[in-house]
Amino acid sequence: MTDLSIDLETRSTVDLRTSGTYPYAAHASTDVWCMAWAVAGEEPKLWVPGDPFPEEIIEHIAWGGPLRAWNAPFERIMWNLLLVPRYHFPEVPLDQWVCTMAEALSVGLPGALGKAAKVLGVSDKDDKGRRLMLQMSKPRKRRKSDGDALGPFWWDDEERRERLYEYCRQDVRVEMECAASLRRLSKAERRVWLMTERMNDRGVALDVPLIRGARKVVETGQALANDRLQELTAGAVDRVTDINGLKAWLAEFVDIDNLRKDTVRDLLDDDLPVDVADVLGIRRDFGKSSVKKLDAMLAYGAWDGRMHGALQYHGAHTGRFAGRGPQPQNLPRGEVIVDDLLEDIQEGDYAFLALDNPPAVAVSSALRKMFVAGEGRLFYAADFAQIEARVLAWLAGQDDLVEAFARGSKIYEEMAASIYDVPVGAVTPQQRQVGKNCILGAGFQCGPRRFAEMVQEQSGVVLDRGARDDKGNLLPGEVDMAEKAIKQGYRAKYDRIPALWYELQDAAMQAVQDEGAVVRTADGRIRYTYRNQFLWCRLPSGRLIAYPLPAIRMQRSKIVNEFTGEVTYTARRPTLTAATVHNGQWVRRGMYGGLLTENVVQAIARDVMVEAMLRLEETGYTPVLTVHDETVCEVKPDADFEKFMELMIEVPDWAAGLPVKAEGWRGRRYRK
Repeated sequence: MTDLSIDLETRSTVDLRTSGTYPYAAHASTDVWCMAWAVAGEEPKLWVPGDPFPEEIIEHIAWGGPLRAWNAPFERIMWNLLLVPRYHFPEVPLDQWVCTMAEALSVGLPGALGKAAKVLGVSDKDDKGRRLMLQMSKPRKRRKSDGDALGPFWWDDEERRERLYEYCRQDVRVEMECAASLRRLSKAERRVWLMTERMNDRGVALDVPLIRGARKVVETGQALANDRLQELTAGAVDRVTDINGLKAWLAEFVDIDNLRKDTVRDLLDDDLPVDVADVLGIRRDFGKSSVKKLDAMLAYGAWDGRMHGALQYHGAHTGRFAGRGPQPQNLPRGEVIVDDLLEDIQEGDYAFLALDNPPAVAVSSALRKMFVAGEGRLFYAADFAQIEARVLAWLAGQDDLVEAFARGSKIYEEMAASIYDVPVGAVTPQQRQVGKNCILGAGFQCGPRRFAEMVQEQSGVVLDRGARDDKGNLLPGEVDMAEKAIKQGYRAKYDRIPALWYELQDAAMQAVQDEGAVVRTADGRIRYTYRNQFLWCRLPSGRLIAYPLPAIRMQRSKIVNEFTGEVTYTARRPTLTAATVHNGQWVRRGMYGGLLTENVVQAIARDVMVEAMLRLEETGYTPVLTVHDETVCEVKPDADFEKFMELMIEVPDWAAGLPVKAEGWRGRRYRK
């Protein structure tokens, strides 16, 4: 049946960007200006409040016809929470909704309609109309002519309305043209999209009193910290969030170019003037994202006390989920144990919390605890252990590493032993950390400089790079431990993994050079082909990763000597490039072997996870959240936990031999 495309223009006193769609749609002030709709190939029509509901749409829905929209979750939730109860629209089952934005994301295109339209070469989105839409979506200020009338007041005149109506119609035209140019989601990916929508509908319960108490603690702490900063810096810096001011003041005493957590931590290990150490300590303890997280939780939970809409389908190029709103994907790790502090946090008792730890640190450590299972329910959660390292070894045919994972060997210690030339039993905790970083981080063509940075960022361990001459060359007898770890350690011990980098790179380049050919690599598990302006990578699961507008360019690489700063360039050589979304911009990037390997490994790990989630849902376990490689279900307390874990680690047929392992827990509050 032909799709019917729709687009809504809405208004509200609620800020959609901070609240998320569910509280926005449920709020009493929210309403619609209009709905444009069209069947493919026809000119859009318009419905406005007060009009009878179109019979054509009623018949389309009754026959089970698909309703399509760009970012369909917004239209679907507005339909369910506002249009059905207020305007008596007919109910539409979830499986009749189709999201064109999801189809665009699945092939690596931008998630914004206007940007995707430009890439696809279809009609332009109405940018001037967009500015009008943003104006009309929010209340205007009271005017004298409004008299004693009660607000809110809207930009509601005939000229603006007609302009907005045409903007809405144009969005439908552009969406339909985009849809005509895009591939439909496969049946398997359609199941994942529908599951994502069900998870967002279920949401996760929030401990609202705890969040409000934590907000009070943070506000008290930040006020005290700001006062102390002003005192320490003689008024040069008046608040913890003034990053530029802090860097400028600190630059008089220390060499600093950022205020990342690891940078501040490393500086505090040095012998510093007391005032400088105090300023850095304040930044460490109070420069956290807790306030934004807490505000986002309260905004997203404003409707019914549950956080809805926090998951974005295909939020990354590889298909991984992304977080929205409170961003559960990047919750900080707890620095202190807070189980006995939750009551004090809920009471907002700053003074008592400050007896043992900086209260801001306690609040940051408690963020995960603010997600709770619903009344009479528990969380059952399982996190895949070292999943990307396991997938990488399996895909590369690194059989000794696959077998070591399957046996449960001490892989980190074995890696460290080969780096430091010591027996496995003599490996120190610090050396083990370096071995762990190698196993988990060196598999995607990471170089010595980046590896040293990664180790220091994640663990505080500073690798000895060795004494060097004025050209940056190692002096005789000196050892660069980062280089040894990467080259003589990881790459020498697991030689099939570097081979995979070059196999994937060669296969992808060959596919682009020979349009229409299918190039198999990684023992046939990965296939590349170039068709219709996309380089397609077929994964073992059958899913496709898409690289838009691939091209082989003659490029040279800039090389900066990290020790001397000297800049040199390689000779020009053929380089695979493709268009991609990077930091919100549509850019062309080089696609080297390590990056291609990272893409397929992350994508395979994602496919293993979503198949586990679908199995769990089909068996009666209810997924409500996924964070990286972890799945969280909300279940009755008598649910079979062992069965839950068995379903989680079941290996798909297409991944036979992959040594999957998961670590699980159950409880009422979310934790790491």
